[in-house]
Amino acid sequence: MNDIKFNLKKHWQKRLPLWIAGFLVFIFLLKHSFIFALAWVIIFILIDEKIKEGYWIKKDDFKKPLTHEFLIIITIIINIIIVFMKKISKRKKR
Repeated sequence: MNDIKFNLKKHWQKRLPLWIAGFLVFIFLLKHSFIFALAWVIIFILIDEKIKEGYWIKKDDFKKPLTHEFLIIITIIINIIIVFMKKISKRKKR
């Protein structure tokens, strides 16, 4: 069985300013465009992964729930669904 360990405290001194700045940027982008806010979440997750683990992406982690890579996939899927729904709603308004 896979042993998944979550260590939120790993390199927290380096990550805390990133989390604060990332949250503020997310709030700013959220006021202007939800799609850009989700794109920022993907970039933010990648930067946090690099600081925390020392690498950008690990292929093995895409299948493990609640890893950075898994969260990136979920965010991309949400972004695609939102873009698709916006296109459908624009077509119906015509």
